[in-house]
Amino acid sequence: MPTRLNKRTVEALPPRPKSYEVRDDEQTGFLVRILPTGKRTFWYVYALGGKRSIRRRAMWRAASIRKRNARRSA
Repeated sequence: MPTRLNKRTVEALPPRPKSYEVRDDEQTGFLVRILPTGKRTFWYVYALGGKRSIRRRAMWRAASIRKRNARRSA
């Protein structure tokens, strides 16, 4: 099932006993990690010069950041 990370889909993701990731199908490398506490963290995974890098941008807060803002700041 294709996943677009937007406010509605991120808010609907339930916490599980272990943390898990949901990747965006439109933006390669963009994902949200959901922690058992229910906190959500946006990540951007990319490769530069053959080296894989990961950037964490923001914790999710109620009405906090939009996808385009997370992408822009990543």
